[in-house]
Amino acid sequence: MSHNHFKLQRILFMPIYIFLLFNLSFSQEKDIRPILSWGGIDVPEKQMIGSITDFIISSEEKIVVADIKSHEVLFLDKKGKIVKRIGRKGKGPLEFGAPSSITQLGDSLFIWEIDNNRFQCLTLDGDFKSIHYPRADLGLRYKCFDPRG
Repeated sequence: MSHNHFKLQRILFMPIYIFLLFNLSFSQEKDIRPILSWGGIDVPEKQMIGSITDFIISSEEKIVVADIKSHEVLFLDKKGKIVKRIGRKGKGPLEFGAPSSITQLGDSLFIWEIDNNRFQCLTLDGDFKSIHYPRADLGLRYKCFDPRG
């Protein structure tokens, strides 16, 4: 192989080598560990979580979790212990159809439900306030076509 080929390999290899040395030296100096964890297989049943789709830390420093599998919204303390569970599968107030997203606006939590196609508005403590259905008012008319003609 030519001298230029080896020179090109050295030029390409050197930044990778420096990057690895740089990262390895810093990774040995830092103590990386989780600051909070919850759930697991060794927890009591009332502390189990199905499938987290979203969570926030509210302005009151509560951890609010959307659990799409159990159709619940969970409230956790700073240590990750579940202090309140609300909801079940359904279409009424404080019933959820696959809660997937949580947003805080002012003193309210808005929970988006995929299956019910709506927002449920709750207090920061998880009490029911209202239900909001998005309105798709785009001026379009939908047409259904029969595949048989």
